[in-house]
Amino acid sequence: MNENRLYSPEIDRIIEWIGYRSSSTLASAPIADNIIQTFEVIQKVAPRMDGSDKIWTLWLRSERGDISGFGNFDEFKEAGEVDSYHEFESRWQEEYPDEIKWHQVTLILFQERLFFNVDSKCRFEADLKTNEITGADIQHEDISVFILWLLEGVKKEAQEFVKNPEAYNKFVAENLPLQKRVGKIKRMDLWEGVKDAIREDQELGAENLKKFEQVVSNLDENRIIKKMTANDFFRFCELGYDANRYFKDAKKNLSPVEKYAAFADMRHGGLLDLDSDSPAVFRTWYEGGGWAGSHPWEICRGGNATHISLQVARAGEGWKLYLDGFHRAVETAKMAIALSENATPFVLNKKQEMLRMLKGVDDVGIVPENITPRYCHGMFPAEDQINDFLNPWHDPELAAVVKARAIWYPVEAMHLARAG
Repeated sequence: MNENRLYSPEIDRIIEWIGYRSSSTLASAPIADNIIQTFEVIQKVAPRMDGSDKIWTLWLRSERGDISGFGNFDEFKEAGEVDSYHEFESRWQEEYPDEIKWHQVTLILFQERLFFNVDSKCRFEADLKTNEITGADIQHEDISVFILWLLEGVKKEAQEFVKNPEAYNKFVAENLPLQKRVGKIKRMDLWEGVKDAIREDQELGAENLKKFEQVVSNLDENRIIKKMTANDFFRFCELGYDANRYFKDAKKNLSPVEKYAAFADMRHGGLLDLDSDSPAVFRTWYEGGGWAGSHPWEICRGGNATHISLQVARAGEGWKLYLDGFHRAVETAKMAIALSENATPFVLNKKQEMLRMLKGVDDVGIVPENITPRYCHGMFPAEDQINDFLNPWHDPELAAVVKARAIWYPVEAMHLARAG
């Protein structure tokens, strides 16, 4: 490592590495002094408030440098990662196509502790009273050099901003790479721009899409089901299963409860053990709450955002069904059509959002390259109704479509802190 400066590949390696070498250590004098100086300068920038926490976000830049900073060819070849120097060079250029790389640095002040977050990967904290560093092994020379680089960078950027806020904000807004920004793109633009795009409208089919639109328009969510048994619930599930043709050939003659057992999460909380035809037994089980913490309503198992649920809930003296499966919109739409055609009252969660998705007219949120595209609602204005997110930066074809057709939100400007 160059003692005087760090290049992008070195910085990225340390960012990935820090989490594996976490500890609590008193800062060295140079680091302790730099933390104090950094804190003094950053307070000239207006923070974003989250409760009592103060939050600052800045951008640091690093140079790619020459290929020696990326690694050693002989070591790459010995490890079987490349076969030739040309392949080694191509990999360097692919991973670091730009001469300059931007790094997002977030500082959070909580009581007397200053937390650092770099590129949403590297996290450590400094106690401003004791000079203790937690989360980074500063006894290791490379990490110590990195933290000094980080502190010096934050100080420099804050000072440049304070010197000329308007020019600084303009520079960041004009130069921050798209890979670091937040944007949105019409789903239809993705469908039309990506060669082998999975098109939910075509999967559902024009006839079913028309039926689903009618379901959404005519759905009476105030209707209730007068009685409910376990077998009633299993039959409602069967309507959805059969609408999607989950069971073929020999399996198509399975009973409703067997179909439920084949597709549901199966943490059923006692649902499968009930007297299946007794409304009283079902009501006692439901109101007893012994199923809480289980997943009896997860009728198509999956992850937090990829399962389909058909939840039963009390509604006065009757019951309601709540169908929810936004991220499996085609299957959920077919279930909604089947329930409607069988005159089964139900509530469809995010029905308008699903319809917009299936028609391809909704916006998909574009998140920065270091963000996992899940639960990103807070990154987008509520009025844009964005419920689906995309990180396109690791797929060249997808990235090209996004660059050509996306709309980008303004980069958040920094402001001077008020005097006093």
